[in-house]
Amino acid sequence: MQTAIGELSTAGNSPVSPGNNHESLQRNDCDVRTRVLNMEMSTGFVRLLKATIGNDAFSNWFSNTEFSLPDDHTILIHVPSRFSADYIEANYSAAILNCCKKVGVRVLKSRYRVRKSAANNSNIKRLHSPGGRNHAGLDPRFSFERFVVGEANKAAHAAAMRICHLKRGQGGLLHLYGATGVGKTHLIMAAGQHLDTAWSDADIRFMTAELFTSEFVTSSRTRKLQEFRQRIRSLDVLLIDDIQFFAGKTKTTEELELTIDALTGFGKVIMMSCNKHIDEIESFGPRLRSRIQHGLVAKIGMPDTKLKRQILHAKLAELRKTSPHVRLADGVATFISDNIGGDIRHIEGAVGRLDAAASYLPLPITQHHAAHLLMDLLNIQHLRPRIVDIVEAVASYYGLKPTDLVSKNRSAAVARARQIGIFLASEMTPHSVSQIGKHFARDYTTVNYSINKIRGLCNSRQDVVNDIDAIRKGITLPQ
Repeated sequence: MQTAIGELSTAGNSPVSPGNNHESLQRNDCDVRTRVLNMEMSTGFVRLLKATIGNDAFSNWFSNTEFSLPDDHTILIHVPSRFSADYIEANYSAAILNCCKKVGVRVLKSRYRVRKSAANNSNIKRLHSPGGRNHAGLDPRFSFERFVVGEANKAAHAAAMRICHLKRGQGGLLHLYGATGVGKTHLIMAAGQHLDTAWSDADIRFMTAELFTSEFVTSSRTRKLQEFRQRIRSLDVLLIDDIQFFAGKTKTTEELELTIDALTGFGKVIMMSCNKHIDEIESFGPRLRSRIQHGLVAKIGMPDTKLKRQILHAKLAELRKTSPHVRLADGVATFISDNIGGDIRHIEGAVGRLDAAASYLPLPITQHHAAHLLMDLLNIQHLRPRIVDIVEAVASYYGLKPTDLVSKNRSAAVARARQIGIFLASEMTPHSVSQIGKHFARDYTTVNYSINKIRGLCNSRQDVVNDIDAIRKGITLPQ
């Protein structure tokens, strides 16, 4: 896996194609030299992004991605295909910018470059190996046993189970739809693995819409379309994820129609996921809609509080098997599940942060710790302090005046207190590095240095950890 912020150097003078904010890049055809970040910052960014979006999402979308900094305001994301660029921009651009901010990298926007050579050489092994997927592209972690059933997803779960009870040769179609991060991929993979076990010697394959499109286009260009069709239509079970990305691709959509006809006509099974109901995708014609609606169609809704609580407890139980050091005080898990917003990936992100924070926070992790650690994931706006609140708490703890922290005083005691204030402002407020710098009357470089300095001390000195924990408790939050 080459996910890292670092130097990317190539040579040549190939033009870059326009379109949205995505650019096509062929590695040996464009001269790009980017600023190098130190390894500690690079590792911290990747770890934080993984904890924020969850291991599964990170494995799916960032295993073949590189990050670089072409200037002081932009993070450049090198992706294997335009499909990946569209998906990452739509779902994870805010998370990327937020993680940059938290590791002290000041960027205001993200741009994308597509490596043409990578897109032309897509293959199932390369795309799926980082997640530990098998020959069929199925991730063994996505099983029925690990799927938590609740009011929001019980109809979809029942539909997936019904597909699993089909006799071989009976044929069937399952279409699951719902918002990002509610478990659609998990369910169709679970059904695929169940059939892989139940049907001996079954030929099963999981594909993203990106991969299906890439293989179809490449086969068409190389005059191997019949080989592609034979390979796909000989499958016993085909699973396609995120078919909404076929919208607007006329030839690929027509191929999908033909594929559905061929598979169901020969008693095969096809399962698909989408982020919306098939009727809401206007560019899908009536023939494709009709074919899909003749199968099992089920929606997965956003998890309610009860389901979130069940999912969080299940994921914490799994975490304790590999990280027994993670301990939560009584009531903390309920506090998180009752207040966390968003989808299941928010829960996965929260669990990842708790795991990472257990290495430096006093144990067990209290509600106070969890509130500040997961502030951006919780629907409790008053938990977010202002910079002035942080300055007052730091000054009070060290017996200083708030004005000392924003003065030119460089004595050791004031400098350390100022660094801690800057660090807490970066952790606990939504302000950028430059905004924090203005409040403390310090430049961008000084603010970054302070953040990295205190972060390093938290990993090596318990007294600094204790001081920061005590200051957090003393911060007066806005009402």
